[in-house]
Amino acid sequence: MQPPLEGHEDWVWSVAFSLDGKCIVSGSEDKTIRLWDTKTGKVLGSPLKGHGNSVWSVAFSPNGKYIVSGSEDKKIRLWDTETKEMLQPPFEGHEDQVFSVVFSPDSKCIVSGSDDKTIRLWDTKTGEMLQPPFEGHVSSVFSVAFSPDGKYIVSGSEDRMIRLWDAGIGDMLQDPLEDYENQVQSAASPLYGKSIVSGLVLEGQPLISFSPHPEHAFIDTTELLYDITPPLQCKLVEMSSSGWVHIGPKNKILFWIPPIYHLCSYSPSTHMVIPAPDSLLDLSNMAHGSSWELCYLKKT
Repeated sequence: MQPPLEGHEDWVWSVAFSLDGKCIVSGSEDKTIRLWDTKTGKVLGSPLKGHGNSVWSVAFSPNGKYIVSGSEDKKIRLWDTETKEMLQPPFEGHEDQVFSVVFSPDSKCIVSGSDDKTIRLWDTKTGEMLQPPFEGHVSSVFSVAFSPDGKYIVSGSEDRMIRLWDAGIGDMLQDPLEDYENQVQSAASPLYGKSIVSGLVLEGQPLISFSPHPEHAFIDTTELLYDITPPLQCKLVEMSSSGWVHIGPKNKILFWIPPIYHLCSYSPSTHMVIPAPDSLLDLSNMAHGSSWELCYLKKT
């Protein structure tokens, strides 16, 4: 681990990686946005200045060309990643501070969530609102995200609810998810929509599966969790930073996931996932044996 990235003069509220992982962008209470080299930890150029208050949210565009920022000053600003210049006048429309901003998968749109209880969709190039505000939350919208195919938007709010929206027409698609006992500060869908592990329940039997279809399940977890009695006091399945997937309180090894797919995986504790139609993992040619787990070298 390298030393912390230092340079901001006040609290850092938001950080994000570029899609290639080479850069990090940060937004701060000091009203600035900074770019960092991931490997060296050095600041790339001068701070990006323009906001009049705290920068709550920052994000890279998937095409790597832009950075978007949302601020306490009620404005959204678009920046060029190469020149570090602001590309156009700020996007204005929210009536209160902007807590969350994110690009659509094709980089053509930006969605924002605000303290004014609304979600707004913007054209990246023109800065114009594409349709009327999405209304439904009764309190601050802390987090917004696009589905991997760009068709849906998910939002999390201080009202303890998660709402799913049609990005094309702005309609709410279903009743809100409201199991939370406190405010929802973050909501997300997995990168590219490719989920590595998903938990299913089929006729009362828990299964480990690589797709939303029970017929693709490759093992009945009751065989691995025979020594566990409800209630379960641990995560059922968890991936370590090295890529090894463990199951149960004794961390029994299931398999290893290559680093390139780490960003595509998610924890079963995720409240909601929006998968792509083709998010399947074909195990038909998988090589395995009774001692395959011996390739795991435990650190001493």
